[in-house]
Amino acid sequence: MGIETILPLLKLLSPGRDDDAVDRMNYHYTPNVLLALSVLISFKQFGGNPIECVMPAKVPGSWEQVV
Repeated sequence: MGIETILPLLKLLSPGRDDDAVDRMNYHYTPNVLLALSVLISFKQFGGNPIECVMPAKVPGSWEQVV
């Protein structure tokens, strides 16, 4: 009884697939779409113009550089 006879028996112990094509597409494509959208949003912040804060009129202009 060598390793050649034990390995096929281990395949019988592994659980079968209980998902369908929609489930597989969901866990394959959803992380990629989320990653692509987060990169797109991050590029707008770090690559383009940063978010500008609206300061009230009573705040002096020197504070705009700090915030």
